[in-house]
Amino acid sequence: MQPSMSAEAWLAENTPGWLMPSTIALSLTDGIVIIAQAGLIANIAVEAFVGQRALVGLMPGMWLLLAVLVLRAVLGGVRQRLAAGASAQARFDLRQRLLAAIATQGPVRMGAAGSLMTTFDEQVEALDAYYARYLPQRSAAMAIPPLVVMFVLVSDWLAGLLLLMTAPLIPLFMILIGIGARDLARRQFRSMARLGGWFMDQVRGAATIRLFQAEARVIGQVSDRTAALRRETMRVLRLAFLSSAVLEFFSAIAIASVAIYIGLGLLGYLSFGPAVNLTLGSGLFVLLLAPEFFQPIRSLSQGWHDRADAHAAVDEIRAVINQVPARPLAAMILAGLPMRLWCWSLPIVLMMAWIPGSARAAKVCRADRPSGLPWPGRCFGRVH
Repeated sequence: MQPSMSAEAWLAENTPGWLMPSTIALSLTDGIVIIAQAGLIANIAVEAFVGQRALVGLMPGMWLLLAVLVLRAVLGGVRQRLAAGASAQARFDLRQRLLAAIATQGPVRMGAAGSLMTTFDEQVEALDAYYARYLPQRSAAMAIPPLVVMFVLVSDWLAGLLLLMTAPLIPLFMILIGIGARDLARRQFRSMARLGGWFMDQVRGAATIRLFQAEARVIGQVSDRTAALRRETMRVLRLAFLSSAVLEFFSAIAIASVAIYIGLGLLGYLSFGPAVNLTLGSGLFVLLLAPEFFQPIRSLSQGWHDRADAHAAVDEIRAVINQVPARPLAAMILAGLPMRLWCWSLPIVLMMAWIPGSARAAKVCRADRPSGLPWPGRCFGRVH
């Protein structure tokens, strides 16, 4: 793996190969169903209000509309199921690689156990939203809006032009907000990893803390560090809520501009372009498609924070996976072990890093071990 590979390229490399083609195909099918749904609703409205047809005459179209709605719900469920399976598979493979990397480092080079547990659990889990939500939303944003705007342009080219003019505003704000969200998420993950490593050190040194009656000082430090992490988390949440509100505002303005154009055209206040040929059926068809045009883009903007969190988590995960094995031959042997054996061996590997050497063990510690409380996680024993 190339160290210079970007986080997005690294995530794409670890994505199951079947996820993107399947979600794009499902999104295209969903787009066709959306257009059929809008057409059926517009046709039923015209027959009911303009044609003055009885309820019995509307039933075939309403049954067909019900079938379309059920099909759309089924497509959404299948897409969520595939995305959840891909996310579980990707996280399973990453945890297997993390365990293999941890097992080949040895106690000295392995690093703080608390930081490793944070990477193994929380940072890998942060990739779930990327695989389960962001990637399917990106596929939908690539497939549905072009299909919808093509039918809108055929029905009313001026309404389609309004959609095309307002659509780039949302991705532009997504990019601007995503830069700040990525930096905040990266700082939050680093604070979480440092807190996990520090807390594990305090747990391992609990006997020494009690011996020197330093419980009150450690409790104060725990409170201060958790408060700092809480402030980092609230910064990320504030940016997420603010960005979602801004994007919703611009999408609402874009939909309202299309609605105003259609309303004025139907009332006869506009006498240029295709507005003079607007009917209830065509106007309602375009009006129903306008929210569907922006819905995938709005969902993608909400998932943009999941992408930023995943990019922030990738840095720590890659740092562990890309470490050079301390024992290359052992790494080659351990690489063939099944995942079930890795899961059973993880507590043993971490306990070997936590338990200090006994009287029969010669402790071999890092020369740059910080002074203060003993740090058994940095030592290992060799029995004579």
